[in-house]
Amino acid sequence: MHFPPDLDGLEFPNPHPSPQSRVQNGANLNQLCDNGPTERLLRKIGAHSNEGQARLDGAFCNYTYEDKMNYLHCAYEAGVRNIEMESSVFAAMCNRSGIPGAVVCVTLLDRLQGDQIGSSHEVLKEYQERPQKLVGRYIKKKFCKK
Repeated sequence: MHFPPDLDGLEFPNPHPSPQSRVQNGANLNQLCDNGPTERLLRKIGAHSNEGQARLDGAFCNYTYEDKMNYLHCAYEAGVRNIEMESSVFAAMCNRSGIPGAVVCVTLLDRLQGDQIGSSHEVLKEYQERPQKLVGRYIKKKFCKK
């Protein structure tokens, strides 16, 4: 089974605390969100939209359905609940510069069930608004102390 290489396991000198230590110092997310479960879980940043996420619906697929499922099950067992690629530069810049930052992801579908989004417009709208509400409540709790 071959998946594109990524930077997992490589170490780069960095004078700032790890993102994990920052996450552990954050607010209790379930206290800030009132509409569904919110968890701190691992996310994997894929180098490519389809190949790095073991998707089978892209232009090029160099692996089988069984390869995909093995990859996703291994990731799930390791604690990964979201795979995306868009936030990697933001997270790297925040970490490298020592500026606190966070990435809030909404998982739209269970990749163990399929690769296509089947949620209604109303559900997707609620998912779109949820991170903004969560971050807004966090900022309010952190900086607007009574």
